[in-house]
Amino acid sequence: MASNLITSTGVAGSIESRSAGRSYLTANNQLTSGSAIIAEWNNVLQHAQENNRRRAVLRARASEDAIQEVEQDGPQFAVKIPLSELGLPTTDSLVTLEHNIHSSEVPEWEAVYDYWKKPKIYPEPVDEINKLPTGFTLTNNFSEKDRATLLELWHPFGWNAAKIDAFIQTYRDNNALWVSGVRDQNGQLASACMGEALVFDGIYMVEATEFGTRTDLRGKNLSTVAVVGLTAQIVQKALYEEGHTPLIMAEFNMHPNSRSDVVGRKVGFTIPGVEGVEGLTDPTQVLRKNVAVLDGGGPSDLLFSQLPDKDRYRDAFRDPYRYWRNFIVGMIPKDRIDTSYSKENTAQILNRFSSN
Repeated sequence: MASNLITSTGVAGSIESRSAGRSYLTANNQLTSGSAIIAEWNNVLQHAQENNRRRAVLRARASEDAIQEVEQDGPQFAVKIPLSELGLPTTDSLVTLEHNIHSSEVPEWEAVYDYWKKPKIYPEPVDEINKLPTGFTLTNNFSEKDRATLLELWHPFGWNAAKIDAFIQTYRDNNALWVSGVRDQNGQLASACMGEALVFDGIYMVEATEFGTRTDLRGKNLSTVAVVGLTAQIVQKALYEEGHTPLIMAEFNMHPNSRSDVVGRKVGFTIPGVEGVEGLTDPTQVLRKNVAVLDGGGPSDLLFSQLPDKDRYRDAFRDPYRYWRNFIVGMIPKDRIDTSYSKENTAQILNRFSSN
């Protein structure tokens, strides 16, 4: 993605200084030993230390032996997504290590976990499309007329007018980017989301992100419909046209004011190791105080007076630090792609898109 745009996936193979005071590395190659994981992790920690970043994150494909070696007496992984969920003949997982220089409690965990530990039955995603209110349509075409509404929808995620303009002008030229939205009876954008791909070490990863709906139209299932449309586009291109089983992931805001994991579950996402699992006590598959979302909910318990080394990390704290949110990470497993997003269902969803 062009450098003047906001990116969720970033690049693989180099440490990035991302928004919200983060040092972030997606390893380009599989890590097959505990020492290899720790070496990469130490590089990220060093980058964060030298650049006054308040948060360090490593994401990598790692072998089962390497993961077990690290967990025996090293840092614990925040996220572990078994690649067998994609039907791949491997015991590797996509893992995430994280470290914040400040406290990072997860007060939302019990409510979110209570929702996911009990298996529930939802309508098929293709049926969600049929719930669109009369006169509303799906769209995958954003233009200059959508500038103001897109800014309203995506400002909570850090977008500004210049970034919206750049996005509208360039997104069609990016083969690793998808957009999806819903228009109201007047043709105005009502809900929008996007997906961004990153291919590394045999993983065709796509992050679904920026789920936004106009405040006057919330409660009408529009975000769910938009994300179903997004998913269908991703599956059509990645799987049915190019032959890759995509790892469609999302980081769901856990704040009670903006529970995007509820949307994710209706779309077909699971939380591996959490959905249908009893007896968990610690937050699982959770990224703690990851990035800020101005979702209308209250601030966290972080106070500036209590943040460590305020002079050193002042630039990192310029981000609206009291609105750094906790996110639970989900993905769409292969069996749900095969059923919910079969060729027939995907075609039916895509046929609902308007050219406007």
